Amino acid sequence: MKTFAKSRLADRLLHDSFLLSVMLKAALGVAQILAAIGLAITSQSQLIRFVAQLTASETQQDPTDPLATWLLSAAQSFSIHEQTFYVLYFTGHGLLNLGIAATLVARLRWSYPVSIVVLAAFVIYQIDRFVLTGSWTMIALSLFDVLIIALVWREYRQLDPHRPT
Repeated sequence: MKTFAKSRLADRLLHDSFLLSVMLKAALGVAQILAAIGLAITSQSQLIRFVAQLTASETQQDPTDPLATWLLSAAQSFSIHEQTFYVLYFTGHGLLNLGIAATLVARLRWSYPVSIVVLAAFVIYQIDRFVLTGSWTMIALSLFDVLIIALVWREYRQLDPHRPT
């Protein structure tokens, strides 16, 4: 009896983890779309002023602060081509995240394998970006996506095979 109760508890925890990860994917999608809008309407001079204000207290305390100086340098060298890339990237990635979340919450049978493929493509792209840039954020995002792939696969296997799509 205890084994059955533990199994049901584990199932419930995994399902709740799935729902939480889908909601986090949706929140990330909204944040990415808002970031794209923000970037689209922000000029380079506005970006530089914003970063300078953001880092002002830190650079007053320590003018050689590595993070503050890196942020300022990045803002100053942020080209229109990079801005366009990030607007398109954040928009596309955000819409895909929202689409994945919406179709999984709706429990559309076809969305589970499609989501796994899309998330796997995200992982491949993010690992490629890590290799090119060394950004550990890409590794963190990839690990999150791999976790979601595992949870989506588990949920897909739990679906009633006779349930209409």
